[in-house]
Order: sequence, then structure tokens, then C-alpha cells
Amino acid sequence: MDFNVKDIKKILRSEEHTSELQSHHDQKNIGVSAIQQAYGGISYYHLDRAIVITNSYFTEAAYQLAAINDILLIDRQKLLKMLKKSKFFSSQIPFYCYIVDIFIIGLFYYIYLQLRDLIYLSLCLFHLLLLIYMFFKTLRYKKYTQIKEYTIHDYQ
Repeated sequence: MDFNVKDIKKILRSEEHTSELQSHHDQKNIGVSAIQQAYGGISYYHLDRAIVITNSYFTEAAYQLAAINDILLIDRQKLLKMLKKSKFFSSQIPFYCYIVDIFIIGLFYYIYLQLRDLIYLSLCLFHLLLLIYMFFKTLRYKKYTQIKEYTIHDYQ
């Protein structure tokens, strides 16, 4: 069975906004018909905004029509930037990693105090830097993940 999804249409609802999301998978540039469909969905479903996403690019006419109708377009370049940014900020570090790293720091420092070998002190400092990195990554994660809840409805 050959299953090929070219277009996906969803409605996203939050407490404040209702948006239509259209996703177009195509090798050609996306034209004005996708923008017209999105605009039609705004009035038909009483939505606040429409978003059209593609793994390709949009034609110049599509950009112009979207600008007039306040439709957000996300092309291949914007999508790649969003994906890169989300992977950088998406992984929250579990609490047990902090506990394990603190234990390792204490262990290597104890061994350094007993043997006076600088390799154990350097391992201790490395894990201390790792602990600081994990701390700041968690702070950054909490800063960038303040996303409100959305309910997704399929309206096909």
C-alpha cells in the first residue's frame, strides 16, 4: 500500500487563539492556491490566523498574497532554522544526572587528595565544568519552553 501525504491541515486551539496549520510537502514552489485555501479556512472555521508550512519554497505571488491576508508562511529555510533551534533547546537534563555528576566530582576529588595525582584533579574539574554546563542548559531550556497548550483538531 503506497501512502503519500502531500498536504496536512490542522486546527490549533489555545485559550487565546485559534489557528489553522497547513503543511505542504512538495518539490515545486508552493503557489497562491495554498494561501487561498488557508484564507478560506480562516473565515470558514472562524480562526484568528493561518500558518502555511512547506519543505520547499513559496512563489513571490504567494508571499504577496500572504502578506495582504496576514498569513504566516514558513518555508524550507525558516523551518530548518526552527528545527536547529528547537534541538538546541529541547533536551531537559534529568535530575539524576546532576546527582551522578556531583558524586563523580566528589569521588575524583577524594582520589586526588589521597594520591596527589593531577589526572584526578583534572577529571574533577572537567566534571565540574560539565555540571555548570548542565545547569545553564537547564536554565535556557526553561526559558525557551514556555509554550502554551494547544488542542489539535483534524478538519479534513
